[in-house]
Amino acid sequence: MSREDLRAMLVELADDVSQSQLVGAAAAQAAHVRRRRRAVVGAALAVVVVSAASVALWRPTGTPTPLGSPSATALPTMAGSARVDRLPATIAADPEAAPYWPASADPPANAPSLANKPMSHAVVLYSPASAEAQASPIYVYGEGSINGGSGNGSFYWARVPVDLSYTHDAGGNRALPLDQNSLGPMGRRAAFAQPDSVVIVDLMTGAVDRIALPGLNEEVSWLVNGRHVLVSSATHTWLVDTETRSAVPVAADGFAVTPLVGEGSGLTTLTVADSGTEPPVLRFYDDAGLVEQSHRAVNASSAAPYRIAYLGPRGWRYGNLVAQAASGQTADSTYGHFVAIIDDQTGDITHVLDLSGGRNKGCCTVLGWMNGTDVLVYTDQNGLLRWQLTTGTVTRLTEPAAGPISVAPTGCGFTITIAGVTSGCTA
Repeated sequence: MSREDLRAMLVELADDVSQSQLVGAAAAQAAHVRRRRRAVVGAALAVVVVSAASVALWRPTGTPTPLGSPSATALPTMAGSARVDRLPATIAADPEAAPYWPASADPPANAPSLANKPMSHAVVLYSPASAEAQASPIYVYGEGSINGGSGNGSFYWARVPVDLSYTHDAGGNRALPLDQNSLGPMGRRAAFAQPDSVVIVDLMTGAVDRIALPGLNEEVSWLVNGRHVLVSSATHTWLVDTETRSAVPVAADGFAVTPLVGEGSGLTTLTVADSGTEPPVLRFYDDAGLVEQSHRAVNASSAAPYRIAYLGPRGWRYGNLVAQAASGQTADSTYGHFVAIIDDQTGDITHVLDLSGGRNKGCCTVLGWMNGTDVLVYTDQNGLLRWQLTTGTVTRLTEPAAGPISVAPTGCGFTITIAGVTSGCTA
């Protein structure tokens, strides 16, 4: 039975089964389905964390045309000590943030090669999904370059000059090489897992570097310094230094890492137990993920009756807050989908965005943060959404995509040290 079949069955039978049955079934399924092993024609979106400085850097010239006024979100309620927000009946376009994204993921058929039309930085990577093709092209959307790197105010699509094959696990399950963390910080470089290698592309020049790395590599996750990238398979997670082209195994599970965007240090993971009866666990590592330093269980009662049974694709961390998509018991004691904000210092869930309305098939993914106060959420039905934690307002940034998209995380206020080299950003 596929994951989508299981979810549909759980929704249909929710009124007839107990809480423990719902939690156990979802967790059991999670234990057998690798996060990215879904149909290659499914949509997946990974998105940006934008600092105030980067907004100014990426702003197109001219005055954007307003796209409509945000609609009011229903008044929040409380679950435990957590505040609960819900999707509005009509989700309005976001006139403030929308100009920084392409109107749709629809690159022209004659898009130029990035090697012939370089960019100052990329905003979006996109790969059209195809179940028949042996590989899928990668397109990049970003700002043009002048003077060897300065932005020229012109945004366009280009084709990334790289040949990539589908990734696959030991069972033969395939996935497109573009995943939600492929685009690195500030949109300067991209990484793609490949069998026995990881491919790094300089998006300012189009230069391609293929670094040998043994194993059926399946997923990548950039660290905030933009130099190191985690590359994961079912058996190993490697820390790759893209400058020295060296790699070492790490203790952290790359599939569970919640990448740091800004205002912090260290590396964290979030996992659920196979039984589905225990609360999720946050694990804390050094900056490189080499050694686990401590762990903390999530306080399940802080969002009761919401109960996390299954985690969606990796969440993202801003400071001490982890934004994570999840499935499990919801307010009406049925199986549903929601996004939880978890304070990793206390383990408390502080906010919940209930996505159960409309029973979003395929559910949801957290794609990043904006300015440390807004969370970017993608659902198959609604596209890319901006959830403002201070007001509970939910607006739309872009329509659903027909293939996977990755958007560059951009944050500041971090300091990390790896192999004796300290990287940081304070402005």
